[in-house]
Amino acid sequence: MLYPLYGKIICRMNSPIETGAITPPRLFPSLKAGFDAVASHISLILFPIALDGLLWFGYHLRIKTWLIPIMESYLELSSSAASTELKELLNASRATWTAIAENYNLVIFLRSYPLGIPSLISGLQPAETPLGPAPIIDFTSSLTSIGLMLVFTLVGILLGAQYFFRVARVTNRETEPVSGRTMLSILWQVLLFNLTFYAVMCLVCLPVLMITTIIALISPSLGQIVLMFLVFILAWLSLPLIFSMHGIFTYRQPFRVSLANSIRLGRYAGPQIATFTIVVLILATGLNILWSIPAADDWLLVIGIAGHAYVSTALLAGSFIYYRSAMRWVQEIIQHRLNAQKPPA
Repeated sequence: MLYPLYGKIICRMNSPIETGAITPPRLFPSLKAGFDAVASHISLILFPIALDGLLWFGYHLRIKTWLIPIMESYLELSSSAASTELKELLNASRATWTAIAENYNLVIFLRSYPLGIPSLISGLQPAETPLGPAPIIDFTSSLTSIGLMLVFTLVGILLGAQYFFRVARVTNRETEPVSGRTMLSILWQVLLFNLTFYAVMCLVCLPVLMITTIIALISPSLGQIVLMFLVFILAWLSLPLIFSMHGIFTYRQPFRVSLANSIRLGRYAGPQIATFTIVVLILATGLNILWSIPAADDWLLVIGIAGHAYVSTALLAGSFIYYRSAMRWVQEIIQHRLNAQKPPA
């Protein structure tokens, strides 16, 4: 089953791979090439800048009116059957959840996951701007709010597909125009990827939440430990899926083929992929803290938005370059094994 999947990749290469010509994927050269590629095509950062500008200065669509009563009912119901320790924990978290409900902006769903345009403002959710308080629309209908969430998520997925596609073209050094049929095929595969992701998340997260909730009712401390352990296990198991969408944009593969190749790539280069993921997360998280230092009503936050847009796009470009290098390396390994199985002439 492995060789036909990779055969779709081999037939797309410009020239056959010579034995010993391809080295294992290199982390920092790939990231450097990603930064260089974005510096040469700086217009790519307009995607995250535009999204952050909309989330910062645009209308904030709030759900405070109907969400807070539901949240209060849930906290009261949980407290009635909870231990003393858990009641104290719930009361302490009440103010935090109330603040989240008051500031939550439905437009944030334009920053769709896992495929979407990166955003700095989506994590800050500021209520102030340098021009004054942000304009607010508070929805009283839960059905309207849920409908907007779905619409914004779909739009975010389509915009994210355009963003990923353009970054992939830059890293692939593609200059020829793309047909409308090809774009529709890519969008369809992206929608399949996201639907599969959401379905798997529901099937996995619901049991995890049920288990941790039951344990937290008995002992909150033990519940937190179990939750951290389960999250670590899920993160480790999902490492081979890191590049499951890259084949769609790099090689125009169907989602199922891209997913299968990502899993097999993790099988051959698991430690390298884990290292790459950790380094990218450290860089992105650490720099996001730096970009978020200016206050929401300070124009200096514009510098943070621009810096975040450049770094996020460069890291994405570096991931595409690293992915192609890793796939070529795996091809060389497979070719060596095929040559070794051939009988001598």
